[in-house]
Amino acid sequence: MKKIVLLFCAVGITVSISAQFSVTGVSPANIAGQYDYGVQAGCGAYPGVTDDGTWNTLSSIDFNIPGTFIQDTLMLVDDASVGINPQGYPIAQEGCNALVNDLTGKIAVAYRNTCFFSSKVFYAQEAGAVAIIVINREAGVIDMAANTDPVNGPLGTDCTIPAIFLDQTDGEALVQAMANGPVVMFMGNKLGANANDAGAFSEQMLIPDYGTSHSALFNGFTPGIQAYNYGANTNDISIQCTIDGPSGNVYDETVTRTGMVTGDTMAAFSGNPEQFTPWDLGIGNYENGDYTLTYTISCVGFTDDDDSDNVLTSVFNIQDNVVSLARLDVNGNPIANSFPSNTTNSYTSCMMFRDANASQLALKEITFVPTIDTSVVGVTWDLMVAGIDVYEYIGLDFNDPGYTGLLGPGQDLVSVSFTEWYPSSESDLGAPQTVDITPIVLSDNQAYFVCLNNQNTPEVAYGYYGDLNYDGNQGIYGYPPSPVEVEGTWYGGGWNGVSAASISLGMMDAASVGVDNIAGLTGKIYPNPGVDQVTILLNNSGNANLQVADVSGKILISKSLTFVNGRAEMNIEKMVQGLYICTVTLEDGTSTQFNFVKN
Repeated sequence: MKKIVLLFCAVGITVSISAQFSVTGVSPANIAGQYDYGVQAGCGAYPGVTDDGTWNTLSSIDFNIPGTFIQDTLMLVDDASVGINPQGYPIAQEGCNALVNDLTGKIAVAYRNTCFFSSKVFYAQEAGAVAIIVINREAGVIDMAANTDPVNGPLGTDCTIPAIFLDQTDGEALVQAMANGPVVMFMGNKLGANANDAGAFSEQMLIPDYGTSHSALFNGFTPGIQAYNYGANTNDISIQCTIDGPSGNVYDETVTRTGMVTGDTMAAFSGNPEQFTPWDLGIGNYENGDYTLTYTISCVGFTDDDDSDNVLTSVFNIQDNVVSLARLDVNGNPIANSFPSNTTNSYTSCMMFRDANASQLALKEITFVPTIDTSVVGVTWDLMVAGIDVYEYIGLDFNDPGYTGLLGPGQDLVSVSFTEWYPSSESDLGAPQTVDITPIVLSDNQAYFVCLNNQNTPEVAYGYYGDLNYDGNQGIYGYPPSPVEVEGTWYGGGWNGVSAASISLGMMDAASVGVDNIAGLTGKIYPNPGVDQVTILLNNSGNANLQVADVSGKILISKSLTFVNGRAEMNIEKMVQGLYICTVTLEDGTSTQFNFVKN
């Protein structure tokens, strides 16, 4: 049984989106709307940028000033390089060298791939660009790290124009629109830019806990969202929340705040002056099928001058089989349209599950979407291996006053199930894969983390569903829906702009799980990793047989154990470092298996 210490960081991979700064498509109509974005790593989010010396953006523009923005036409960069990159884009449009086209007064557009982000920014500004948009080579959004060594080209401190990073899908939509005519984008501080302008961010709205909920557990939720008056005029602002199900509308409620001055906010969450009533019909009283949650923000009595952020929607589903943060395809598998990755060694992708009535169900299978970057020289599909862990979270409740989001000693994940998955062919990559596990009868209100580990193969990535955003849920409820570990550090907020891991948990009725196929959920091994001695905790007293094997299956230890008050000690001082499988067999023939690491 493995145990890892969680250090959920409040910042890092995730970027807190400031409410005043917006990246918005202005024209043509098919690209209009808000875009999720990343910025220069180390500079924080716009506005409120804190320059740490690696970037120099504030020397040219300060988005802290209300109404400060850039709005202009997009233009692809061209550095005259020859050839096509592995993603199928012209290398010339990566902008890694001095540009040959004139970008004066334009917002530059460049593809991510082979050079430092600061090179792209520097050469764009030298060609006259007022800002730059960098398009990811894959789905998902990250922050852009600058070059800090002059040998490698321009530095972050050489850059003076704002840089925005967009998802591959969003970026491609812009490029396709550019082929048909001018495309205009807005980036900046919205406050006071228009007379009448209300809006909200998807990162600050509440949605149901899961994109796919189990009918035996689902019991509605309480809507909530934070709305803003960006306009220069004082306005009454309203928020309408509707939920439409398989048979029509099932919820419709509006809250309003009068006299909102420019920059004022309305946090319509439970316990605040403006709040929505719960959508609570009782477990079992919700029709199976698809539901659409819609928040509509309006300036009462006035036409909104920028309606790109007035309507926010989220789609979820209720059915009888699985639980997932993601939506499911027609075959009942989690949809994956993003594969974020930013690691050179260690990477773990997780989803959290917790429910007050979880003991009705048992977890019997895990479906996920793995891939590996075979464009890297020497990497082939058969190098991929995925470690699959189910952990129990042991520590402060996420609603405990002592829980701050930055978890230290004592905030542990203890593995209750571990298996490995290997692809059988290259066609497995990017496709849903289902792994059966020994059924785990779940406990009420126990937090579980189901995690996928790259097993130290850095080219491995796992699927995410980019169309659902749980940032608002995390901000209000505190729990981390999809934490990730990168290079040994845990980030509670997961990937920036991608918070729905494409992992589904296949369930069965707990009452139908026989004694002979229940996983040993009440057992733990501690500490893990261990050095000299570990303690095996088991809900059992009396005699048992212990076997310890290495990863090849070779049995190294076979001995009797006596559990006293559910505890037995095992000396591992003379064992070599590595991963071991420990099997405890009780006198009645049932057994429990743990994985542990000897340091």
